[in-house]
Amino acid sequence: MALHVAPELWEKYSVFYRLALDRETDDSTAWILDGATQQSVDAALAGPAGAEPPRTVIVKNCPELRGLSFLERMPEVEWVCVWRCARLDSLWDMSKTPRLRGLALTDCYALRELGAVAGAPGLEHLLFQQSAWRRGRLESLLPLENLRELRTLDLACKGVRDKSRLEFRRLFPHIEALTITPNMRENLIADAGAKG
Repeated sequence: MALHVAPELWEKYSVFYRLALDRETDDSTAWILDGATQQSVDAALAGPAGAEPPRTVIVKNCPELRGLSFLERMPEVEWVCVWRCARLDSLWDMSKTPRLRGLALTDCYALRELGAVAGAPGLEHLLFQQSAWRRGRLESLLPLENLRELRTLDLACKGVRDKSRLEFRRLFPHIEALTITPNMRENLIADAGAKG
């Protein structure tokens, strides 16, 4: 399932969509981990003192990485993109990254729990996408209730175990783009009049 972004939204939120879909950024402080092991992540964190803290972190093709707790040591981070990290099964305490504005998680098949996003009330953009979406199933959408600043939300996965419904129009008054798989719309979304 490919995400198709309306041109006006692409222009308005190009920083996020370039990061989420193309894994590219113009941020000179960006931290890019491609094929990194946990050991190389730890070594990078112990890097040169006085370096400008990253605002953007891109993690891709890291098959050994199981968690993102290292992001707790980056309070300035605003944008995080994680792509094709097959064993990743946990996020991080997002209350320790209070400036987080955008989170994109693509093809992280072991990740089932998005509870950590509840600690990021300022999150504006969330993308959780499984290319083979028939495989991925989240535990619950309830952690999204705290994300009152969401502008864009893309959820492409098989479904959700917890069948609690969310009233998207009431909970997310600022949402401009909502993309979800059909079975999630039919079974989980109360007030399904939102565009999808």
